[in-house]
Amino acid sequence: MKKKKKDEQVDKYLDKFVEQIKHFEKETELEKPSAKLLVEIRYLYSLLEITRSINIPRDFSQLLELIVDAAIDLTKAERGFLMLFGKDGTLEFRVTRNIDKETLEGEEFEISRTVVNQVLAIGKSLFLSDIYKDQKFKVSESIEALGLRMVMCVPLKARDRLLGLIYVDSRSETESFRQFEEKLFEAFAAQASVALENSHLYDSSVHDALTGLYNYGYLRTRIEEEINRAHRYRKDSLAFIMLDLDNFKKINDSHGHLFGNSVLVKVADLIKNNVRKSDIPARYGGDEFAILMPNADVQHAQALARRLQKEMASLKFSVGKKTLSITSSIGISIFPFDKITDSENIIIEADHALFIAKGKGGNQVAAFGVRRDEEKHGPELIGKSTAMSEVRKLISKFAGTNATVLIIGETGTGKELITHLLQKQSTRADKPFVVVNCGSIPASLLERELFGYEKGAFTGAYRQHKGKFEVAHGGTIFLDEIGDLPLQLQAKLLRAIDQKEIDRIGGKSPVKVDVRMIVATNKNIEKEVTAGNFRKDLYYHLSIASIIVPPLRERSDDIEDLSTYYLKEMNKRYHRKFVGFTKGAMEAMRHHLWPGNVRELVHRIERAVIMGMGGYLRENDLGLALLELEGMNLLKQSRDKAERDTIIQVLNRNQWNIAHSSQELGISRKTLRDLIKKHKIIKP
Repeated sequence: MKKKKKDEQVDKYLDKFVEQIKHFEKETELEKPSAKLLVEIRYLYSLLEITRSINIPRDFSQLLELIVDAAIDLTKAERGFLMLFGKDGTLEFRVTRNIDKETLEGEEFEISRTVVNQVLAIGKSLFLSDIYKDQKFKVSESIEALGLRMVMCVPLKARDRLLGLIYVDSRSETESFRQFEEKLFEAFAAQASVALENSHLYDSSVHDALTGLYNYGYLRTRIEEEINRAHRYRKDSLAFIMLDLDNFKKINDSHGHLFGNSVLVKVADLIKNNVRKSDIPARYGGDEFAILMPNADVQHAQALARRLQKEMASLKFSVGKKTLSITSSIGISIFPFDKITDSENIIIEADHALFIAKGKGGNQVAAFGVRRDEEKHGPELIGKSTAMSEVRKLISKFAGTNATVLIIGETGTGKELITHLLQKQSTRADKPFVVVNCGSIPASLLERELFGYEKGAFTGAYRQHKGKFEVAHGGTIFLDEIGDLPLQLQAKLLRAIDQKEIDRIGGKSPVKVDVRMIVATNKNIEKEVTAGNFRKDLYYHLSIASIIVPPLRERSDDIEDLSTYYLKEMNKRYHRKFVGFTKGAMEAMRHHLWPGNVRELVHRIERAVIMGMGGYLRENDLGLALLELEGMNLLKQSRDKAERDTIIQVLNRNQWNIAHSSQELGISRKTLRDLIKKHKIIKP
């Protein structure tokens, strides 16, 4: 705050001074001032503008370039150089520019060492605006060899400490610099020194002293800035990576902090060399690192995470005769702009993803992604079949309610898409939408993922963590593969449905949550209940509003619409121009059994678009060679017989209860009745 106030005061002073100069210039116009006075006024005005620009906080390397460009403009020079003393005390070239603001290389890089050495020796400026007329200065060999007509060199000092030099020169004849211009250039050098010192202090305040990466405070500031920018432009997503070195504490304790610090420095360098220019790499604390990735999706973040892990594994550290290698666990959170609430949520989700990655044994990557609304990308339900019409009706009925919806269907049938449609059409469409795959998270970690935990609840719980139910408060939570939920968590889930409250691990009191729940499974839940793997009371709660998604083999009428839609999508994605499918390809798709359902169809079309040639996709492009007619007839007969026998067995087993039989078969009751009629099955 103090620095901000000081900057505001400087700006006010400069503005006031500029106004005074303008006023003075206007007044003197009436008195017809001398050309000399006008030149001096313009020089002063230029100095003020330059001073203002170099004192704006900016990247250190940009500041150095700006100082050199300003020095060239002020002195009408052709070339400019800025040299700074390094940590070892040697003078290093930091910027080498010409009047066109291009970096100098090769022979253009040569300067007069005599001038530089003299300025360093006496600690004062040297101005040679017309070298061959200056009787006080003996022309050196370097000046003569370079053909210089003007050379100026001023020291950069801060609190009597020599920081470096600004050097400008020209091969063309220039106007002689008077004492006034010399003082002006020295004043500019003094302001440049202050700017460099301030920039160095600022640089130190935002960077970690050990690793050189940004520190935690600056990271938090940048997250807030990027959130505001994403909301302002309404198009970007943010990815946040947290990286933790596996077993670092053991390494540090065994080999000492100096060795541990050397590991951290090497890891930091590796991170610096792999991030994009727009990314913000930081040391989060201890052996944890963080990377903020503006405008990045899950693919970008995961690619960076895998690359970091691969390169980190190749690092070797020598300890005596031993050679150590390290691995890391990485957690990622990805938020589209319309789902970002605050910086804390972004960090919490990445931190918990990191916790999951470490729980898998280390050297793993885990990601949590909140998705954009489906209307922004992704299809609606495709198909005109009776089965899909029934699914649409159920979505329409259930979407506006707060009832828990159970979606049953084989893998790849589109259960997640139906979930998005339910959420989009609900009264909670603009509220949080959180997805949890119960089958992909280890059972030991799932409770922490769903319900959260308090600080100190177990080893490694170094801060409070909100579970997915709390994150989804006011909105919707989608629990995919609910059939894989462990029995001990099913009671907690039932309580969340019934009493609208959850218990954090280690918590002293329940937490109220207002969440609409949608669950999905590819299992036969009734069978799981019978086998004792699923609670009966929970199943009854979930089955109040259920949607059965038919497999693709039961709705062959939709294949043409689906394939046409996805062909257009893949044409856009891969910049291809396929017109459609050959008659043979369409026939092959209609007769294929599609064990992978719609997902398999999409993958086959995607591969065909990438690999295919010509205007139309053929059955061979799709990997579906057309069978001979006799073979197809034989297959159809075999399939029909197997289908009829299966239906009879299930009906008999369920004493011809249509509802229970359709559940076991994973189809709707209407579809089952149609199949009974098709195969002419008579009730005994």
